[in-house]
Order: sequence, then C-alpha cells, then structure tokens
Amino acid sequence: MKHLALLLLVSPILNASNVLDYGAVGDVLTITDAEMTSDSATLYSPNGLFTFEAVGKIVCVQGAGVSGLGLKSTISTFIDNQHVVLAAAASTSVSGQRAFWGTDDTKAIQNALDGAIGGEVIFPSRTYLVDPDMSLHPANGATLILQGTLKAIGTASGLNAVIDCSNRSDITIVGGVIEGDRYVHLGTTGEYGMGIMLESSLRIKVIGTTLRDCWGDGVWVGDATYKQDTPSRDITLQSILCDNNRRQGISVGSVIGLDVIGGVFTNTNGTAPSAGIDLEPDYPSNRLQNIRISGVSTSNNTGGGILIVPIRLADAPGGDVSITIDGWTSQDDGAATGTTGLHPGLRFAAGSGSALLNQLTGQISVTHARIINSFAMGVDFDNWSSLHPRVILEDAKVINPNRDGSGYADFGWTSHEDTMAANSAFVVSALPSDPYSATGWIDFRNCTAEDDRTVSTMQQAFYLHSSDPTKTINAIVQ
Repeated sequence: MKHLALLLLVSPILNASNVLDYGAVGDVLTITDAEMTSDSATLYSPNGLFTFEAVGKIVCVQGAGVSGLGLKSTISTFIDNQHVVLAAAASTSVSGQRAFWGTDDTKAIQNALDGAIGGEVIFPSRTYLVDPDMSLHPANGATLILQGTLKAIGTASGLNAVIDCSNRSDITIVGGVIEGDRYVHLGTTGEYGMGIMLESSLRIKVIGTTLRDCWGDGVWVGDATYKQDTPSRDITLQSILCDNNRRQGISVGSVIGLDVIGGVFTNTNGTAPSAGIDLEPDYPSNRLQNIRISGVSTSNNTGGGILIVPIRLADAPGGDVSITIDGWTSQDDGAATGTTGLHPGLRFAAGSGSALLNQLTGQISVTHARIINSFAMGVDFDNWSSLHPRVILEDAKVINPNRDGSGYADFGWTSHEDTMAANSAFVVSALPSDPYSATGWIDFRNCTAEDDRTVSTMQQAFYLHSSDPTKTINAIVQ
C-alpha cells in the first residue's frame, strides 16, 4: 500500500509537460516609455533595456502604426541599450507608449499541448508571446498550469483568441495571466479578439486566471456552428479576473450549464455593449440554460455590470431561459461617455423597438444583489414584453442611483419623466413604440433602495411607468 500511495502521488508529475522543454522561451520584455518618430525606424526607450539579443525578435509598439494603430515589426539592429532599429518605420510619432519584444512561442507551446492528452502542461513564471491568429489549442483532458503570462502579438484580425478550446472537452486552465492586444491592435474592425474562446466546448474549467486588455472579450462562451444547436456545456469559470477588455468581461451566446463562481469583472470599455457580463444569444438555436452566477463583483464597466438580452431565442418557438444570479455586487457600473450613453448596473433589454416573435419560457432570478453608485438607474427593464420569461428580484438593494447626476434616460418621455427614471432605483418602462401590450411579469421581493449622499438625489425607489394608456406593466412589489 505504501508503494501504491507513492505511485499515486508522483504520477501527475511524471505526466506533466513543461513548455520550456519544447522550445518555448518566455523572454518578453515590456516598456512604457517607447518613443518613435514618423518615417523613422528607430525605437528609443530611456529605460535602457535593449540588448544585442533583441535582434530578430518580434516587436509591437502602441500607436506607432498607420493612423495611430499598433506597429508590428522585428528588431533589425542594436545600437545601444536605449536605441534599436526596426525593420519597419513608424507611421505615427509616439512618446511614452507601451512596447514589447520577444520570441514567438506559439508553435513551441502548441507542441507541448499536442502531447498532453489527459496530462498537465506547466508554464513557468515568464511572459510568452502568442500569435492570436494561430491560437493555442489544448488537447482534450489537458490541464494548463499558468504560472506566467500569455501575451498576444498585435494583429489586424477582429476574430481570434489566445486560447481556443472550441470543440474540445475536459480541459482545465489554472492561474496565470492572458493579455490581449488591444493596445497594439493593427486594425479597427471586429470585436471578437478573445482571451479564451469556448465554442461547443464541453466540461471546461478556468480557475483563478486573469484576462485583460483583450480586443473583444475576456471569455466568450458560445456555439461553434452559430446557427445550429451545439452549445457549450458544463462550463465553470471560478475566481477569474476580467479587466480592461474592450467588448465584455464575459459574453455568453449559447450554453447549457454555466457556473460563474466568484470573480471580478471590471473596467470594460471600448465598444458596445461593454458590460461586465453579457448574456445575449444571436440565434434561436442558441441556449441560455442552467446558468448560475454567484458571488461575483462588477465595477466601472461602461455598459453596466450585467446585461441580459434573450430576444433572439424567441425567433423560433421553444425558447427557454434559466438564469440564477446570487450574491452579486455592482459598484460604479454604467459609466459610458456622452449624454445619452449611461447605463444601469443591471439591464434587462430586447433592443429598442424590437419585437419577440414567440413566447420564452423559464425564469430569471436575481437574489441578494447590491448595486451601488450606478451611473444611471440601478435596474432597468427596457422593452421587456410579456413574451419574456418571468423575472424575480429578491433582496436586491440599490444604493445611490445616478451617482454623480450625469445619468440620462431617453425613453422618449417628457423631460420630467426621463429625469425621474434616471434618478430612480428600479425602473420598468412601457413606451408607445414598444411592440407589445404588456410587460413581462416582474416580482420585486424585499427589494430596497437607499441614498446616503449628503444631498439626496434619488427620486423614486420604484418607477414603474407607462406613457401609453393601452400598455400594462405587470409587476409585483412586496
């Protein structure tokens, strides 16, 4: 028995691969004081980190490309520790910008992953350059132990991922940092540059990983075939951090069985919707089923903390929704720029003037939530028709809606009504332009609102308002 116990103890180690043994280098150096002059290929850094070994390395420079986009090149000549010459000249003069250089480790890491079916792949604490257009594709059953950083090389593609687990199963990703290319991106189009892509993926776990600076989402969970019924299933995202991603912290397009446990989703900004978490399918064959979000926090996301938009599921009969959100805290969410772009902490929406074609069944529950200092109202139901599933909010508390008075509602009501909505905690609207005669049923159970500012500006705890006498708001406040 002692020999058996020893065998069980050491077997995971014997089955582990180290990416360094497959030729990965992990030699990325990053500076934040890069200077280049338009039409010159000389890169200057007062930090003095350049060495002769930098020659031949890939280099990306923030803002030095065409029209202020990123510049991707190679280092061709070493001058001194503050100056190198690139193979391509800058198109735009820059100063005090980010730049990084290193070896492209994509192929070496993929070689390590290819042989790791059912085994562990260890990434020692270094920074590795990854080509997001090639992506890293873990083997089924693999466990990735990220002790360092995977850093995306700049690309013009709007659809890519650092790690792509599409059509893969039983993969676990633990720890580390995955960093996208938003600061050195080479194009202006697209919004699908992902840290981790899960499409038609089965039993994937991501635990304790930081996903930041992605051109699109930190994590995308969806369907590889888009219009067919092949959702991802049994996904766990535990204690992850999504920070400063351009489109979403997490986007969920199609899944049956998703657990988001703990984690922080913050500083999403750049292109709409810019939510911390967005549950929004694109096709009627997609699924939003058995989704459980617990103990998460969102903050400073320009499009709001959590966005729920299930309308496309109703494009065909049989759409069903089951979402549970518990113990969520939102802080300072909704800070979109401009006078009309401010958003609530939690938004239920169907899109302005959009009509559901079929009844959606199921239920959405939000319990034990705290929405603090949202830039507009705390919770908003916008064009939420009776064809939507029932919503239950229990023990949800909104504190200081419209935190600094800049929040603006544009429901097409009178100025007084719009101002009332923007400064209220829970808002349900019914507009003449909404294509329905009644809202969906909304149960407010033990929901409260508080204004602890020196000068209180909250106008209503519940503003359930129809500006069309032919439309009914179906809501229970208890």
